[in-house]
Amino acid sequence: MSRIVFVNPPISMQERYGGLAKAANVIPNLGLCYLAAVARKEGYDIRIIDAAVLSIDHKKVVDMIAQSKTSYVGITATTLTIKSAGKLAKMLKEGNKNIKILVGGPHITSSPENTMKEFPDIDIGIIGEGEETLVDVLKNVNNLERVKGIVYRNPNIMINPRRNFIKVLDKLPFPGWDLLPNLTKYYKPAPHYTGRYPSTSLIISRGCPGRCIFCDRMVFGRYCRWY
Repeated sequence: MSRIVFVNPPISMQERYGGLAKAANVIPNLGLCYLAAVARKEGYDIRIIDAAVLSIDHKKVVDMIAQSKTSYVGITATTLTIKSAGKLAKMLKEGNKNIKILVGGPHITSSPENTMKEFPDIDIGIIGEGEETLVDVLKNVNNLERVKGIVYRNPNIMINPRRNFIKVLDKLPFPGWDLLPNLTKYYKPAPHYTGRYPSTSLIISRGCPGRCIFCDRMVFGRYCRWY
């Protein structure tokens, strides 16, 4: 059985929130939980390392991944964490040049070619929603030209056509919350939920019809889909 390690890369509360770090909320990364659940349903052995909430550095993450003897590492990255993700990918490749590094999330979705150029240790970038694309990548890792919704090296940077959005969200399994660190110990809801521990978050729809000029809606699109 192949193993996949999903990683939320290291970043401190101060880097994320600055002077508001002590009052900030810390919630589970549902994107990784959904990906992990989908891959587990396909029969893969799954692990999630939420380095951001565990407050562990890149070297510790690399050591944990090395001990897991995995062939695939999936890293989620926003624009705030893409440099951390790139650093982690570089360190992983230095230790094992054969490991496959997949990166997904809003940053690489918005700027796939530039991200691959800036971070040469990323093997495959997932563009847009990742659940169906991830499974497709794992089944066609030697024939990536068949997979929609990715950017990859062959050896030049190649961008495949985008995958259609998932229309029936109910077919997705429940998120793999059980793969996360202890919810009550490591995660903290928003201040207005103080006293309502333990708690977590849910996503009941994807997409947004709004037209805010500061918002990138490329991951989930411009129309709503409901669970």
